[in-house]
Amino acid sequence: MSDSARDGWTAWLLDGAAAVAFAAAIGWCGSLLWGPQVAAAAGTAALMIVLVVLRSIPPEARRYRLPDFTVTEWSASLPEDVLELTDLEPLLLQDPLPEPDHGSRVVQLFPRQPLPTAGELKARIDAHLERQPRHPVSPETDGEVVPLQADASAALRAAIADLRRSLA
Repeated sequence: MSDSARDGWTAWLLDGAAAVAFAAAIGWCGSLLWGPQVAAAAGTAALMIVLVVLRSIPPEARRYRLPDFTVTEWSASLPEDVLELTDLEPLLLQDPLPEPDHGSRVVQLFPRQPLPTAGELKARIDAHLERQPRHPVSPETDGEVVPLQADASAALRAAIADLRRSLA
């Protein structure tokens, strides 16, 4: 198949798809405003009109022009005023965040706590291994309720509740 024949079919398919999309939009609007019979007539008329208009526009000649430019030689040597990033230096934070005031209503979600030492970690692991596995308390079992450690979300909820009470 030649390029001109392929371009002809492609142009027909694209023009037809555009005409069908426009006719469908006209038909949908017509069905909302006037009813199905008028919508079908309006859609068909729009399809024919748009297809005739699109096919009457001649295609442009294919010309790809390159702008005029001059080829310059590139040298591997850099000018003197170019900064080279060859030295690795640590980046220091010069503007640290200040600590919140004692009376402020800011909740610190991730408080700065010191990391546990190796002895503290071992003691926690040993205490965990010595305990029996516990299951949730149910009416059938006579288990012990284990209190959970409070996290920052409880403090956040309490702070929000205090704020709501103070604004009310």
